[in-house]
Amino acid sequence: MSIVWNKETVNVKILDFCLWLSAPMYARIESRKLEQLYNESVKYGQTLASKYPLKNENIQSELINYGVSEIQTFQTLSLKNVSEKAYYDIDTKQIVWDNQFAITLFQKDDQAEELLGSVQKVEQALLIHEFFHFIEENFEMPTDEFVFPNCHTNIASIFREIAAFAFTNVELDNYICQFIDVLSLKINKPTQYNELCRQYLIREKETHI
Repeated sequence: MSIVWNKETVNVKILDFCLWLSAPMYARIESRKLEQLYNESVKYGQTLASKYPLKNENIQSELINYGVSEIQTFQTLSLKNVSEKAYYDIDTKQIVWDNQFAITLFQKDDQAEELLGSVQKVEQALLIHEFFHFIEENFEMPTDEFVFPNCHTNIASIFREIAAFAFTNVELDNYICQFIDVLSLKINKPTQYNELCRQYLIREKETHI
């Protein structure tokens, strides 16, 4: 099963739920509470985007000016078999990212340009996403502590990612960076991608009933 995605009509909330909140562990959270936590996480990310605006002219320089210590690539550090596309190192305040990821994405999927714009835009999204985690750790409060202060399990950590996506989409002017993960799944994990498509269509249909 597959979907011809349209960035003008996609329901980003449904997409987020399919990407991040469909695992069995989240079934333990009452549905209205889960939706509340989701909405608060998105709002938190969007609010911080307004508080820490980027001009998007030279992203790396801007992030360094905010206090990120260094921006390194997997290739420069000779990192291999890293599951993430990028990560923020709390101890060193570094952002480390895969500068081949976006290139590969555009080479392997025909919808990449339509949905994601350009290689440069994807690279900006990766760095801005990690910049959000830098802000959480250094200037503000981690998202999970903000929206779910009494939860001390890994369940809450996913809300940091949801907020980071919302933050990135605002910084990049109504971007939909969720499509980076959607197309990555399509290329690298087709079984999971097909399940995502199935769940998305079901949820979308339910919203119109």
